[in-house]
Amino acid sequence: MKVFLIIITLCIWVADTHNIICQPIGSISADWSFKDCSSNDKSTNNYHATQHNGIVCLPHNNINVLYFDGKDDFCNVGDVKLFDDNTSITILTWVKPDNIKQRADQFQCILTKWENRGGPQEWWFGLYGDEIHFTTQNYPCASYCPEFMSKGLSLNCWSLIGIRLSRKNSSLTLVEYIKDGKVFDKDSSTYFFSTQPTSVRIGRQNPDDRPVGHYQGSIARITVYAKALTNNEILEYYTATYPEIVSKSVTIFSCLGDTVTLPALYNNSTEIQYKWTPSQNLSCSSCASPKTVFNKKSYYSVEIISKNSCIEKYTFLIDTLHQKQTVRFYTSDNKEITPDFEPFEIATRLVVEDKNILTNLRHIKTKIGFKKNHMIFDSLKPIRFHKTIASSWQVTTNIYHTKDSVFVDILSQGIEPLTHTDTIFFIPFISLLGDTERFTPHITFDFDSTKNSCLMAESNSGTIILKGCAMSMRTITTSSTPTSLYSIFRNNDNVIHNDFSLSFPSSITFTVIDVLGNIIYSENDYYNAGYHNKTINAQGLANGQYYICLTTNTGKYFSSFLLYN
Repeated sequence: MKVFLIIITLCIWVADTHNIICQPIGSISADWSFKDCSSNDKSTNNYHATQHNGIVCLPHNNINVLYFDGKDDFCNVGDVKLFDDNTSITILTWVKPDNIKQRADQFQCILTKWENRGGPQEWWFGLYGDEIHFTTQNYPCASYCPEFMSKGLSLNCWSLIGIRLSRKNSSLTLVEYIKDGKVFDKDSSTYFFSTQPTSVRIGRQNPDDRPVGHYQGSIARITVYAKALTNNEILEYYTATYPEIVSKSVTIFSCLGDTVTLPALYNNSTEIQYKWTPSQNLSCSSCASPKTVFNKKSYYSVEIISKNSCIEKYTFLIDTLHQKQTVRFYTSDNKEITPDFEPFEIATRLVVEDKNILTNLRHIKTKIGFKKNHMIFDSLKPIRFHKTIASSWQVTTNIYHTKDSVFVDILSQGIEPLTHTDTIFFIPFISLLGDTERFTPHITFDFDSTKNSCLMAESNSGTIILKGCAMSMRTITTSSTPTSLYSIFRNNDNVIHNDFSLSFPSSITFTVIDVLGNIIYSENDYYNAGYHNKTINAQGLANGQYYICLTTNTGKYFSSFLLYN
């Protein structure tokens, strides 16, 4: 009779990496990853923990971690048995302590099944000062504890720490201390487990009326194995989980031929060291923000070593193989119109040399600006859009005024790409042309740089022209109010009052000139058609004769006045 031994292997997929941790089924007693902000056990044992007192979940790289405040935060797993009395064990956890207590009696619990003050004391794992510590009830800790290890922890540094206990002859004869994937210290005393009914806790021990050894800092993951992992298995765990905890991937989109500056992740302090690899094609390999010319898809990594010897690793992918391409926007060709208040449309169309780039054109920002006395936006008529934009894009419009100009903003964005070079906007206007024979609206286009980083906008606007047959209409008064300057007088407050009138809206300039031709006052403004009064402060002016010039878009008007006290 043949007996076949079948070994089933459990593979743990580590999110956001291409690394797989494979361990025999049954060896994993518990696995609290916290990446979803919960404290649920990811092993088949379902040793889920309950969070107490408002533990904070913090985003870190592409995962989440739990932060314990060191006061009252903890997780309660309950009275569960993570390993048998006769098994070896391995505990691994990613921690970032921000309070390392220096006295040995001020300990910080990470994972324990331990009641102080004579209660059940099965086992205890945590920190004494900046050192890793593990003990059991029958371990003679009163006279000697392994709290003074050869290598300690640093504040605000992520470290993978843990212990490995190897059993021989029904006793745990060796405890080894782990940091960052390697065994660095050991204690060969005898350890025994005494199974007792008490809760497994994360972040504290019991009871409430004694120092409970609260942990202060972040914990990213705790994994408990009911076996002694090999050195290679420990290193494999460290390597597989490292990208989640310590490393982060960043993608930078650029265009071929662009000079790319890799971002500074910290200030360029002398207390921080940078090591960039590969160093080829970088402006420097040890500075915070080296530069490189992007000609192909490239990967760069940087190790950042802080003053307390923390190591963080970032990988940068410079991607997109697009050449810079120009999208040209054209408004209506030169348009002849007849004033006044003749409705017309400005049509905008796009032209590209390579129609394939339209697949990336999902965001268009348009701004049209014009003088108030040239034309007005026809608010009674809708803006007409290209059929793709009208049917599937989101379009918002905003009209706002400045002192003498009007601007129409159109923001359009969508998923379905434009497929050809048809006209994309028809914007309705009403002509004025009150003070000019022709003008060119100012039109600009822009893109969302994160989505259209290799597209450049070029715009060209046609000119609005008064028809030749209407040129004679320029001599016809368009208002019953004449354009003139009159009634200049001074009041008792040394203020000169100037009454004037305009036939149509116009930008004007007031200029005061003395008899020697010196300009002693000048001011620009915009006025609608009608009668107006302009005041000028004459305080400080010497007695004598002065001239006032009123300049409009149709001509200049002069008057004089005599100033005397």
